[in-house]
Amino acid sequence: MEQSAGVRDAFDGAFSAVEENLLPKLEELRDQVEALNARALKTLKSHPALCLAGVLAAGFLLGRIASRR
Repeated sequence: MEQSAGVRDAFDGAFSAVEENLLPKLEELRDQVEALNARALKTLKSHPALCLAGVLAAGFLLGRIASRR
C-alpha cells in the first residue's frame, strides 16, 4: 500500500509541475488566438469582397487537389 501511495505522490508532483509550466503557455496561446481572430474580423469587415474571393479561390484549389486522388 505504501508503494502505491508513493507512486501516486510522485505522479501528483509531476502533474503539478507540468500544469505549472503548461498553464501560462496555454493562456499566452489563447491571447494570441484572440488577437488573430480580432485581426481577421477587422480585415473581413473592411474588405469583404476580397475575403470572399480568397475563400472561393482556396476552395477551388482544394477541390482540384482533392479531385486528383
